[in-house]
Amino acid sequence: MIIVTLSRCHPELVEGLSKGCRRVVQGRYSILNYMSPIITSFRIWFITVLLNGLFYAVTCLMQGDFRGILVSMALCVAGFIIGLPFWLVMLALIEIVKRLPYSVTGKMYWLGGTMAICVAFFYACVAWLIFGSFTLNIAGIDQITGTTIAALIAALYLSRNTFRKTVTVTITANNQ
Repeated sequence: MIIVTLSRCHPELVEGLSKGCRRVVQGRYSILNYMSPIITSFRIWFITVLLNGLFYAVTCLMQGDFRGILVSMALCVAGFIIGLPFWLVMLALIEIVKRLPYSVTGKMYWLGGTMAICVAFFYACVAWLIFGSFTLNIAGIDQITGTTIAALIAALYLSRNTFRKTVTVTITANNQ
């Protein structure tokens, strides 16, 4: 409605805006190229948090621990709140991955391995704060670490096309 009103009153303004938008989209640094790593990292993080809660619930169900299913629901909610810095870490790592001289698959493996190390380090720090031991060999911590890394790998696999587009668009945009 605003554009229709502007086009009636000031057609030159609307034409100038549309030319500017075309320049941004067709330009060397388009909005899509900048937004793509943000969207990709958010998608991987979001899927990881959801799958982490699901995997933790399944492992608790297989062990017969029905209280663990409630913990998995709390894990999903807490994962979105506490895990938000991991999204920013993943965003920074995707920016680094774009510059690596590997294939798309190699870049995905590098991101998965680096994030798995970050996850293991995070849970080791949590164990150190709670139990006073910097190890993943504590009941509960080992299970949540394993499910988080499995969820991360599954999220990378599910987001492989988005990741491929992010890396490919960035490579073509930098070579122009």
